[in-house]
Amino acid sequence: MTTVVPDNDKQTSPGAIPPGAGSPTTTGAGPGGEGASPPPPSHDPGGSGNGDGSRPGTGRRGRGPFGVIRRAWDALWRGSEERELRAKRHALTARQTADLERAFGVQRLASAAVAAAADGRSRPDAALPAIIGLLREGATWSLKAAAADPAPTSPAEAFARTSPELLAQLLPDEAARERVRSALTEPAEAWAGRPPDEQQRAFVDLGAFSTALLRRLTFTRRRLRGILMRRTIISLVFGLIIFAGAEVALTVHFRPSLTAGKPWRASSTLDVCRPKDHYCADAVTDIFFCTTDENNPWVEYDLGERKTFRQLVVENRKDCCPDRAVPLALEVSDDQKEWREVVRHNETFSTWRTSLPTTRARYVRLRVMRRSILHLDSFDLYR
Repeated sequence: MTTVVPDNDKQTSPGAIPPGAGSPTTTGAGPGGEGASPPPPSHDPGGSGNGDGSRPGTGRRGRGPFGVIRRAWDALWRGSEERELRAKRHALTARQTADLERAFGVQRLASAAVAAAADGRSRPDAALPAIIGLLREGATWSLKAAAADPAPTSPAEAFARTSPELLAQLLPDEAARERVRSALTEPAEAWAGRPPDEQQRAFVDLGAFSTALLRRLTFTRRRLRGILMRRTIISLVFGLIIFAGAEVALTVHFRPSLTAGKPWRASSTLDVCRPKDHYCADAVTDIFFCTTDENNPWVEYDLGERKTFRQLVVENRKDCCPDRAVPLALEVSDDQKEWREVVRHNETFSTWRTSLPTTRARYVRLRVMRRSILHLDSFDLYR
């Protein structure tokens, strides 16, 4: 017991249309985007899971401490989930992947058109039909990417082949689903002559529908990116812990001690010790001094000038009598007359390593706070 004494991913959304033109949420992340909630696994070409809310491979995997450690590591590293997600990711065919890329390309064009209308480079009333056309095309490509082979040949077929359950999840409002169906099945040029409020509703619904579907299709990729980011953070944390441990080791073992080569004296001398020869007072030992039996024996170093230190390491005698060195106090002085106690150790020890409040002094000593014999292998201070 030691006692111390006193974003590049941002893009303009089709929802940024000027006032009066509505504000749908249509900014979707790209094929590796972030931000969507995981959808139910059914009807999800890019999702994960078994379709019943469970994940394969998460059952009981062994018992005992090693099984617990393995499961804990898997939960931290997410290895099983990664394997499942990678299997699902490859479930998309080359055609579906290409359609997905086309959907994102069209969505970027729609975002650029919205930005142009928002900052006055084009008239909103003139730009809205064109934006609706782009959103319509983007939604069509998204539906085609979600459809199994053979690919739908028209927007109407793509919408018709999408399950009602998925449509209800993407657009819970039945009226909005009907407006999207109408926008996809009717000719694109017909929208230019529709009333502005009807165009606005189609703009909002198509944007929301396309964004929701794209987020759903890219859930697997985004989830994989999340796992990789999690691993990066975990690796950085472990790296910092290892670095901190190495820093402590370097501080203690490789940085020079402030007492190295400095003159020292003891309160008394039983015999002249020769630690390099492992000898002192007829004993095979590594101690560098040994006092007589006396009250409050001590050993003192003169650092030559006032120096700052923050760490103390004391190696007790290893071959005999470690209890003689307790309770042991570190004291400091600038004149060898007035001493101040910095820290005290009250329990028998082999190595006493402790951090200190930042201390500055010229003279330092270790003193046993009772009658005893003091003998130590080493006494080191570090900055």
